[in-house]
Order: sequence, then structure tokens, then C-alpha cells
Amino acid sequence: MGSKTHKQAKRFSVPELFHRAQRCLEKQDFKQAYKDAKVCFQQEPSEPHRRLLERAWLSRAMAQHRAGLASESRESAQGLLDFGVTDPELRQQLPDLLVAVGLLDRALGGQGGLQVEVCPELLASAADRAVAAPAATSGKDFGAVAGAAIARSAADAKSFGQTSTSSPP
Repeated sequence: MGSKTHKQAKRFSVPELFHRAQRCLEKQDFKQAYKDAKVCFQQEPSEPHRRLLERAWLSRAMAQHRAGLASESRESAQGLLDFGVTDPELRQQLPDLLVAVGLLDRALGGQGGLQVEVCPELLASAADRAVAAPAATSGKDFGAVAGAAIARSAADAKSFGQTSTSSPP
């Protein structure tokens, strides 16, 4: 026999979950928006529910990154990439997140059906990340790691008052 004091979780209908997730996105409560959108999509997989889940997932990963939660944002971004992004607007925003969390190489490999257009801004962002956080950068990011190692050692040498032994031609 069950305990009379045990509370049961309140279950929401699919339309209620959809509207809750939308409201949470508007309020920038991305964690709850992701949870509600995920349950909504699991209960009734449809295109509008998928787009809402993708938007909530991307927003959550970006918020985690802004909060300095590197491993969590990387995990969220990887999950989204594995799930696949179908919304064209989100497909344009995703490469910036992938560069920030060090997963751009996975998108370049076509994971999640994402085709990333290699543009100078994206290359510059990947190179900046490789210089700033070499340990968190994938080895496949456009060869940015090798160039970043040179730039990093030159910056380190300069900050320690040393002169660089290799000079550009």
C-alpha cells in the first residue's frame, strides 16, 4: 500500500508542455524550457515540437557556455548535434556555439546533417579559441591548433620578456 504523504508529479498534456516551454524560453529559463520541450517531443514527435526542442536545447547550451559551464555546454552541444538540427535559423547559429565549445570538427564531418560553411569569421573564431584555450580545442579545427601553438608560444615568450627565435619572413 502506498504512503498517503507521497506526492505524485503533476503531469501536463502535450499542449500544456508546449506552451510552458515557450513561456520558459521567453523568460530565459532555458533549463526548464529544455525539459518541457523534451517531454513534449517524446510524447508527441511532430515538426513544431522538434523545432521547439532544438531552440530550447541550443539556448540552454549557449546559456551554459556564457555561465562558464564548459563541460555542461559541450555535452549539451554534442547532444544537440547528435539529435540533429533541422531549423534553418538555428543551423546558422550552431557553428558559433560549436566553435565556443570545441566541437566544430564534428560539424565539419557532417555529424547531425549539419553542413558548415567555412568562412573567414568562423576560421578566425576557431583560431582565437585555439590560442585562448588550446586544451579545449579539437585537433581537427582547420589546423588552427598548430598555428595557435606557435602564436601561444610567442605570446608566452613575450610575456616572460623573452624574444622569439623564429621570425616571420
